[in-house]
Amino acid sequence: MSLQFVTGSSGSGKSTYLYQQIIEESLADPGRFFLVIVPEQFTMSSQRQLVQMHPLHGLMNIEILSFERLAYRVFDELGINPASVLEEMGKNLVVRRVAEELSGQLPTLGRNMRKRGYVSQVKSFISELSQYHISPEEFEEMVATPGMSASFYQKGADLIKLYQGFLDFIEDKYITSEQLLEKLTEVVEDSLFIKDSVIALDGFTGFTPVQNQLLLRLLPLAASVYCAVTIDPREHLFGEVAEEELFAMSKKMVQSLMKMAEMTGVDVEDPVVLSMDASSRFPKEGALRHLEANLFRRDKEVYATCEDIHLTRAENPKEELSFVAATIRRLLRQKAYHYGDFAVVCAKMEEYSPYIDDIFRAYGIPMFKDEKATILLQPAVEFVRSAIGMVEGRFSYDAMMHFFRCGLSGLSREEIDGLDNYLYASGLRGKNKWMHPFTVCPRGFDAGDLVEMNRIREYFVGKTTDFLAAFSKKQDTVRSYATALYELTEAFDVQAQCEEWATAYAAVEDEQKEREYEEIYGILIAILDKMVALMGEEEVTVAEFLDLFESGLETARVGMIPPDADSVVFGDMERTRLQDVSVLFLLGANDGMIPKSVSNGSILSQSERLLLKEASYELAPTEREKSFMQRFYLYLALTKPKDALYVSFSKISNSGESLQKSYLISVLQELYPSLTIGWAASEEGIWREAASEARSHAIGLVRRFLDHEILSEQEQKQLQDLMAVFYREDKEHFMKLVDALFYRHEGERISEGVMKALGGGEIRGSVSRLETYATCGYRYFLQYLLQIQERREHAFEAVDMGSLYHDALEKYEHALLEANEDWQTITPERSEELLQQSIQLAYEQMEKAESFDNARENYIRTHMEKTLRRTVWALTKQVRAGSFVPSQFEVSLRELGDEGSLHYPLDNGMELQLGGVIDRVDTFTVDDTLYIKVIDYKSSGKDVNPSDLYHGLQIQLIFYMNAALKAKAAKGISASPAAVLYYHINDPMIRGDYHTTNDALEQEILTALKVKGLVNASDVVIEGLDKEIYEKGVSQVIPVKIKKDHTPDANSKVATEEEFKLLTDFVEKKVTDLGNRIASGDIAALPYCKKSRTGCDYCEYHSICGFDPRMDGYEYRRLMEYKDGDAYEKMREELNDGVDR
Repeated sequence: MSLQFVTGSSGSGKSTYLYQQIIEESLADPGRFFLVIVPEQFTMSSQRQLVQMHPLHGLMNIEILSFERLAYRVFDELGINPASVLEEMGKNLVVRRVAEELSGQLPTLGRNMRKRGYVSQVKSFISELSQYHISPEEFEEMVATPGMSASFYQKGADLIKLYQGFLDFIEDKYITSEQLLEKLTEVVEDSLFIKDSVIALDGFTGFTPVQNQLLLRLLPLAASVYCAVTIDPREHLFGEVAEEELFAMSKKMVQSLMKMAEMTGVDVEDPVVLSMDASSRFPKEGALRHLEANLFRRDKEVYATCEDIHLTRAENPKEELSFVAATIRRLLRQKAYHYGDFAVVCAKMEEYSPYIDDIFRAYGIPMFKDEKATILLQPAVEFVRSAIGMVEGRFSYDAMMHFFRCGLSGLSREEIDGLDNYLYASGLRGKNKWMHPFTVCPRGFDAGDLVEMNRIREYFVGKTTDFLAAFSKKQDTVRSYATALYELTEAFDVQAQCEEWATAYAAVEDEQKEREYEEIYGILIAILDKMVALMGEEEVTVAEFLDLFESGLETARVGMIPPDADSVVFGDMERTRLQDVSVLFLLGANDGMIPKSVSNGSILSQSERLLLKEASYELAPTEREKSFMQRFYLYLALTKPKDALYVSFSKISNSGESLQKSYLISVLQELYPSLTIGWAASEEGIWREAASEARSHAIGLVRRFLDHEILSEQEQKQLQDLMAVFYREDKEHFMKLVDALFYRHEGERISEGVMKALGGGEIRGSVSRLETYATCGYRYFLQYLLQIQERREHAFEAVDMGSLYHDALEKYEHALLEANEDWQTITPERSEELLQQSIQLAYEQMEKAESFDNARENYIRTHMEKTLRRTVWALTKQVRAGSFVPSQFEVSLRELGDEGSLHYPLDNGMELQLGGVIDRVDTFTVDDTLYIKVIDYKSSGKDVNPSDLYHGLQIQLIFYMNAALKAKAAKGISASPAAVLYYHINDPMIRGDYHTTNDALEQEILTALKVKGLVNASDVVIEGLDKEIYEKGVSQVIPVKIKKDHTPDANSKVATEEEFKLLTDFVEKKVTDLGNRIASGDIAALPYCKKSRTGCDYCEYHSICGFDPRMDGYEYRRLMEYKDGDAYEKMREELNDGVDR
């Protein structure tokens, strides 16, 4: 019985010496067992190394084991069948179940147990207690430690219950990995396999208390025990330990084993001390050998040169990876390296892992990513989540589309998109709607679409009927729910679909994704099996079942076996086992990564752990201790490469946050005063080694040139060389690249032939369409020619509110006529009665009537009714204020009687045919002249602006007036324009106080609801619109104010008969001009800009047209803002000259 330490610095050859010693002894004594015990993640690499070193290239009587594998080896020998091992997933499920059983008894932790990740934290803490051999009774003593915070006592009380409940649940049924070693410790003395064996411990930096208990039994049983220890030969192996020492972990491990040897009477032989020699990692003096001997040492020495160590600053993690890939390509070309000679490690893999696959693939570098991939976002997982979510979400739109878009619904993307649009537009929600044929056919859908939607519905119901029946129960057993889920995966053939994905990834040589999809279905079923095994007959709700399933997912991972021996290893600085590395890249040398920032993912705070440590309780290391441990792991990582070390850091993170370099950079620069920091972006290798990077570099140089930035001579030469290479390699792609770089937008245009084909020689539409064209030709093209629309949503929107207002007012006005009532004489009570009938009828005929089912929509309905009531009150007041009589409501222009006047022949032989609906026409006859007032109801404020009219942006009201005048003239009736007005449908808020009378408030409201627009300046018309205006001077119903001389003041919105004639004539010309431009195919994306307004404001097509005034060829059509008089003058000039602006 003996114990011997094999010591030496990193790279001194401890593992090689130890393995060689084991091989020689095993050959000399073939009847003895030789056990090499290493950490679990090192078993494969250690086995490979031993096989390569063995002269027979076989292990014979040597076994490579982890502690857990050793346990099973002994159990197998002794015929012991231990209870099923409860892995991390199972632990999570048990903790979740115990928490549910203790519901109401966990006042502090209970409310957090449903938070994502919190169950894993509790599970980890219970595992920690088990690892450190702390029973519930001992933990109860810890909780009673004096001086702790009140929150600790509260947490501790809950944790005691959870810990004891956990142990009670698994007793005689399951065993944890920590308890596995406890079981091994109990029976190891009966093992002939262990007795008189030779044991070698390699790759450890320390042991947990449970492992120490096992080692205490192993030492006296084994013939000899070797232990590799990483420590500087200059350090005193058996001296006192200060936790801040670099080799404190190694010394603690040695002291622990020494104490065991003393307790068991095992002889301790003199240690084997290895120094750097010809067989070590650093056979010659150099920068890397100097790094090993001086890094993090108190008595460090500087080194003059640093040819093998490189520091690099990058803009972000992606640029770091590009630099690494380019450097690997360059070194492969310049030196006799293989891919397996390179390794890339980092302290925070999640910052780099999302990008490394694409970047290394672009550079053609095979890579193995040493990490276990999470399955949380896998389609198979989302399939299960979304299936349960359908029930929990009560078949809402979001819940249903989550299921159909999970990737495994069995429907094509086109089918899913069609269903998405249908559900979005129809508003169908709830299980009952899915169980019966769809009958709703929203606007934009036809009977054929409805048939297709019902086909999909039948497909879905056919596959989910049993599942929905099981999950419709408020509560059932875990077994029942799990069985229904399994059968659902069978119904949708989830396993086969996952295999198809795996095959597809195999075809593009993405081994990691291939492995994920090969394993995901098995992992999913394993979670369900574990749930059934642990709590199959337990009754839970659907929500509780989903929580249990989520708990199982938290720890589920897909591991990877290196697919190719000759590939670059990318891994974690602490976890990844590196062997025979020539060149190492350390990424992310930023503060917060090296050292790692303090994490908050623990049940106990750091202050609580420190207090417990002071009370002599041993738990997992504190953050302070971890920082010293990280330094040791950093030392191990930086001393791995034989030839070169590259350390890099970023300026900003992936999320755009500013980053600071790590203290490591300063440490290295202190050791090597000549070591400078290079810029990754300045390295030509980044773009020389990959075509995609070269193309990006060239584009960047061209853009800088186009922005009038002066390029250096070197950059000019680079650009010339790159362009020449691109031209030779792919002339077609090169020309596309040049076209893109020097792109200048040209105005869009379609041929007249196409325009004639689109409309059959006619352009039909409303005046508002012409206004849209005047706003932007391309918007007109997209909206009316291509008829591209935003997805219709089954929700009550502003446009629906406007439609309902118009519909209710139209019905009210017709109700007046049918009831032989009029605006002048109807009583308030009768008006309210007819209005309520009109509103109810409008609601019933409304396409989205069921939108008012919820509280929000009911509030909107109440507000709308109040607004309509106020509108009818105000309109009645306005009508009664004058002599004009409402005569036509919601009247079509064609109904006016002169349809021919709405047809406009165009220059190319096409014809423009216009239509429209006037909300209300009022008339007043004086001396055989019929005066016409046109009113348009608006749900937003609007006014007549002659300047906008001149530019074609606001021609609707004048066009309506002109159509009404022409219709009367065709019938031989002498008619004149009285006013074109907008009424804003609104219920304004008026400022007042308790002194304000109701009459005064009504007058304020009436003034606020005054119509806007343009009024004939004739005294007859003004008085006809407001009979009291000449007495009061200010009108409450029209935009006119009278001066003392009985003429309208300067702010009144009036126009003379001549000006109205000017306006109508100009609109006629503008309509023809706009029609000719449309017919010619001019659909350029040339939106107007007028003061602060642009044609892009509120345009839903911006993402399609790509209009960007910063790009060459894109620009706004700048329009002048004219005063009214100037606008009239511009109209006269155009009419007189016949010049199209």
